[in-house]
Amino acid sequence: AEYSKSSPEKIVIGNGSTELIYLLTEIFLNRNDEVIIAEPTFTEYRKAVKVQGGKIRSIRLKKEENYRLKPSSIQEKISQNTKLVFLCSPNNPTGRMIPLDDLKKAVETCEDYEAFVVLDEAFYEYCDHPQKYNVAGMEFNNLVSIRSLTKFYALAGLRIGYLIAPLTLAKVMREVKVQWNVNFLAQIAAKKAVVDSEFAARTKKQTKEGKNFLWKELKKFGGLKTYPSHANFFLINLSNSNISSNELAEALLMRGITIRDCSNFKFLDENFVRVCTRPLEDCKKLIECMNEINSKGDLDENKP
Repeated sequence: AEYSKSSPEKIVIGNGSTELIYLLTEIFLNRNDEVIIAEPTFTEYRKAVKVQGGKIRSIRLKKEENYRLKPSSIQEKISQNTKLVFLCSPNNPTGRMIPLDDLKKAVETCEDYEAFVVLDEAFYEYCDHPQKYNVAGMEFNNLVSIRSLTKFYALAGLRIGYLIAPLTLAKVMREVKVQWNVNFLAQIAAKKAVVDSEFAARTKKQTKEGKNFLWKELKKFGGLKTYPSHANFFLINLSNSNISSNELAEALLMRGITIRDCSNFKFLDENFVRVCTRPLEDCKKLIECMNEINSKGDLDENKP
């Protein structure tokens, strides 16, 4: 509660943030209820909605606009049958953050329809100026903020996340969730992690170094379009190159490097990959391997 600057009564702890996503759809949705999802984004939202028999109305985030969410796009999709709106900030896989003014407009629109906004902030800590995007001071009765401790704090194997919700909803969630859902080791690790300011500072410094290096170096490949990101990864468009997402992922895997083939994201295809930042030496190794792959010009601009 102290870490998130919220009251304990508004917080619900989950076995990773994904458990909380599924719990929200279980509570809110009946068969054929509508859910709005701004996509491309984290694929678990779709899966959770389908489990409950809900209908998905997609907002297509456009590459020409660097995948920015326009608040007006929610107004175009929402109806009296809309129960939830899933937004991700920074968005996975685009890395795009939603400015507070835009988020406020989106939440107000949903409030008029009695729909809840679920804001997934799993990569929030990687943002350079998190205070500019902090929703803690936004007192809405229809806003749920989900945070993860498995990304920035590297606790993925232990599985722990949390959400901040209005008091009434938080109480319901605690009553219906599986009891003892978070193991003791995860609780102890999380408690230690969020007060480890030295680790946080080191991680931010490492991420910034890696991002600055990759941003500069990736631009040297004429066939790649790298999108600006507030997270610890970049979405890369390969459509002007001579290689597909699967081919690039396989070529790098053979060299001991794993990247994310984004072809299974809604509205993306075999032309998109996601590359994460790591310590600077690892980032240099990635670029070195990409230069090897580019020996025949596969990553250069594809000229007809």
